Amino acid sequence: MPSRAAIAMALAAVACTGRAEPVAWEACADAACRQASALATWDTERDATADRIAQLEDPVELAVLVSALSESRPGSTEPLCPRLQPKEAREHCRNVNLRAHLWAEVDPGAKARARPDLLDDATPTRIIQVLADADLSNPLTDVAAAPDMEPCAEREAACQVRAQDAAIEAAEAGDPDLAAARCQAISAERWRNECMFRSAESTLRPRDSLAIRSDLAVEVGRLCLASVEFRGNCYTHIGGRIAKAAPAADATSSTDAAAWTDVGLAVAGVIVPVAEQDEATAGRLSQRIWSEVTWHSVSAAADPTGFPLAHLPPSQTANYRAALAAWVVFVTSPPTLSDARGAVEVRQARQEVDADAGATPNWPKSLGGDLWNVDLPGEDALAWVYFTNDARRAFSEDPAIDLDIALLEAAARARPVQFRLLDDGLRSDDALVRWTAARLLGHVDSRKRSRSTEDSDPLVAGRLAHTVKP
Repeated sequence: MPSRAAIAMALAAVACTGRAEPVAWEACADAACRQASALATWDTERDATADRIAQLEDPVELAVLVSALSESRPGSTEPLCPRLQPKEAREHCRNVNLRAHLWAEVDPGAKARARPDLLDDATPTRIIQVLADADLSNPLTDVAAAPDMEPCAEREAACQVRAQDAAIEAAEAGDPDLAAARCQAISAERWRNECMFRSAESTLRPRDSLAIRSDLAVEVGRLCLASVEFRGNCYTHIGGRIAKAAPAADATSSTDAAAWTDVGLAVAGVIVPVAEQDEATAGRLSQRIWSEVTWHSVSAAADPTGFPLAHLPPSQTANYRAALAAWVVFVTSPPTLSDARGAVEVRQARQEVDADAGATPNWPKSLGGDLWNVDLPGEDALAWVYFTNDARRAFSEDPAIDLDIALLEAAARARPVQFRLLDDGLRSDDALVRWTAARLLGHVDSRKRSRSTEDSDPLVAGRLAHTVKP
């Protein structure tokens, strides 16, 4: 087995390897030639190239070649990772392949290029993009490197893996300050930021645990901001971990009440570092996390109750209302918008579990992406909230109107689509409800059923005349 120093020197050499004209692998007499050949044939002859690489007997050459391929073709070389020695080389390879954000670029111009004919790819309100566009600084810039860590040069992959492992160990032990200091030993910015990201995850919830540490939530938020270009990904992961700690919406014990308190403290804590710099972005982030929390809670229930409402911040009750609306539409398929509204209201008022509730129902595996991914003229002034994941919906301060909007969003995502509810929405007295129905029909009515394009409200009329390309 090669020494760690040999591997570190070899991986560092990847950056300096000359880019000679590739020749056939069989004609190569040295490692540099074989690397150039592998890079040239990986995209077109992947299986054959992988077989040739796997037969290399020199572990140092193997580490150099796989590292070069992983960083130039991320996401495609994971099957080669187990062959690498030592552990640090394998871990570095897996990180590059399995942590997609390490090579994904956040596009600051995405908002300007949102297209009306796409459902998912052009979502202008993705929280990752919102956080990337916000003017947020790294709160841990001045943290000194931990004295127990050797400094890691730019290309010392083995050293970087050791520093990250040590940081995660400190984070899981409940010492986020030491975790941050150990990450600071990594000079390569991308890998230092990844270390902060992994430390945030491990501080909030250690491996093999469903319990979250809400008392460290503020420190978790600082670690996320310190992950810089990964901060959106970090907060998305953190939000998911908090959501999984939420009780099911039909769980009503004192233990469940305490769990809701813990979830609330965690959400409030992780957004503090963002709120210290940008309150508007913090508000969006908070609502996005609470949306995921409430959907997770309701989807885990056999028949949800209104019990969680007493434990949510008043500003976040719309999230729970929307999740209940989705449950009613997906599970009960109500015949009219009025019936759906009544079914939600019954569950909001109920504080005890329904004794006749059956097993937890299955929800649709796909919720249809973002069905409001572009603003037509005048729509940028409409108030909105996250509906599910990064998909947004219109929001009304009137709870009854807001419930109808949420029901329509669910109707468009049901399988099959609940056109009866959408048609009811077009007949509503409220313009925002009609606008929601018209927008959703523009996405899901591929048959373009005959309907009027006239409405007294110009925004509704604009949506009735606008059909998204299939």
